[in-house]
Formats: sequence, structure tokens, C-alpha cells
Amino acid sequence: MSRQPRILIIDDGDMFARLVHSKMPEIQLVGPDGGDESLGADAVHYPRIDNGPEALAYLKDHASSVDVILLDVNFDIPEENLLSLGEGYDLKKTRRYQGLAILKALRSQFPAIPVVLLTSEEDLAPAGLSLELSSQSMTYLLDAGDVDALRIRINAALREADLGLEESGILWGADPSMRALRRRMAVVARGPMPVILEGETGTGKTYLAERFIHRNSDRRGPFVTLDLSTVPQDLVSATLFGALRGSYTGSVSDQKGVFQLAHRGTLFIDEIQNA
Repeated sequence: MSRQPRILIIDDGDMFARLVHSKMPEIQLVGPDGGDESLGADAVHYPRIDNGPEALAYLKDHASSVDVILLDVNFDIPEENLLSLGEGYDLKKTRRYQGLAILKALRSQFPAIPVVLLTSEEDLAPAGLSLELSSQSMTYLLDAGDVDALRIRINAALREADLGLEESGILWGADPSMRALRRRMAVVARGPMPVILEGETGTGKTYLAERFIHRNSDRRGPFVTLDLSTVPQDLVSATLFGALRGSYTGSVSDQKGVFQLAHRGTLFIDEIQNA
């Protein structure tokens, strides 16, 4: 990344904003008051957002200008500025673990932006909440409040967001919409959910599925392609799931289905709308 990484801090205190500004000159802080302008040496205000609703409103207009979000967990703010943590959590716990409620909203509305949680996994243990902390959700925990630990987490998030930019051979370009698409593809590549790629014939869906999604996933099995438009209607079931010898006319041996062939790998089903 040739330009400065742009970081949005969601925190009700300014300790981390001060730390980033004073100790990490390679980072550019963005926010409602700071916009996209670099801070001067004499600045006394450090761009940050101190509550979830304001952060979500800001990101609706500026998501493409944010590379990484730094998110605190404990928020000592007025009750009207808190997002709900769910049933069974009183005001004290809602404040203590408010960052998790904000994270849930971020995951729902802006899943392509990587998030660094400004806390440790041990600090979250008493919450009694189920939270995915793997690279699939692009969430990183800060082990300690020192500069090196913070820089490591930010750089890890940036690498995850830009996954495959160099090595995939795909020319993404620098347009904000393409950067947002690349970040989203990095998320789905590491995730377990099925992915639907839409586009006209010849736009590169198969290439993208193999060269980016499959290669950047944790799946170590083969990449298997099935063009459903070439499979007769009466053989679709056998092609997908396999068949035993003699189960249909012309079946002279057991046949493995593509789901079995792609075990622990990626199955790309092309022309699925023609099935």
C-alpha cells in the first residue's frame, strides 16, 4: 500500500488515538472532525468516534475511505448512545462489552472492513458471549496496549484486506469500489459459507473463483468445476452426488459425484441457473 493506511478509531477515550498519532506517523487517522486530512504536528484533537450509532452513520458515507477500524470494548457513555447487547445483559455489562455490540453491527453492515479489538481474549472471557475471533471474520485481538502490538495487529488486518493483490495475478485497480470488492472477496475466501458470483459470460467468474477465492482459502483439497449446462437433466443427481453401477442406463461402474471429488477443496458450479 503506497499511501498511508487510513484508520478509524471507535473509542470513548483518546488514549489509542494519541498513541497512533504520536508513535505511528505512517498511519492516517480519519473521522468526522479529521476527515481524510493528515493531522499536523500541533494538533490537539485526534479524530475518533465515541459511540456505535455515530460510527455506523459515519461509515455509511465513508466506508470506502477506511482501511482498518480500531474498536474499544468498554464504553462508559450515556445509555442513549449504547447499542443493545441482547437480552439478559444489564446496563453495566452493556457498557463493559459495548464494543461487541458495535462489532456485531459492523459485521452486518460493513463486513469487508477489518477490525482490531482493543482488548485481549482473556478480557472477553467473562462476557459469556459467543464471538468468532478467527481470520474468517477479519477480527484481531490486541494482546497488549503497546505500540509494537498495535502495529502488528494493524498490519495483519491490512494484509488480510489486501489478500491476493500481488500474488493472485488479478489486476484490481485502485478505484474505491474495486478496493471494497477486493476486501469483501478476502472475507468470503476465508469463510465457510457458499459464494454466488454473478456476471455475464466471459467476465472471469471461474478465474476469480480459482485464482482468488480457492487459492486464498484454508481449503487444501482440489478445485473442481462443473458446468451444469452440459449435464443432461436426468444425470444431474448422479453427477452431483455420485451413483452406483447399474443405477441408470449406461452406468457400468461406480461413479463419484463432484461433491466427493471436491472434498476439502472448492466446488465451482457454473451455469447453475440453467439446471
